[in-house]
Amino acid sequence: DRTELQRAMTRHASVMRDGAGLTELDALLATARPRPARRRADIEDIALTLTARAVAVAARERTETRGCHHRADHPDTDHAQAVSSVVRLDHGRLITDAPVGAA
Repeated sequence: DRTELQRAMTRHASVMRDGAGLTELDALLATARPRPARRRADIEDIALTLTARAVAVAARERTETRGCHHRADHPDTDHAQAVSSVVRLDHGRLITDAPVGAA
């Protein structure tokens, strides 16, 4: 349900987050099941869920606080992580690629 997804993203993947919340978010997102895209709302829900998964993967991989994005379990900035990373879909799985350069 879209409202549940919005609440979970706000609670666990906003600018204040931690590993435990991101793990909880991953578990919730894993319960999303494929469904036919018959209406525009179905397509939007599929896109929102996929985007939420990508954000959660990227947030989980960045184990530092950067700018206004605060990780309670990693409160310091790690200058080695000052790079952009790519999250991509590979046969239904989200993969985080190696850093791709300076942020």
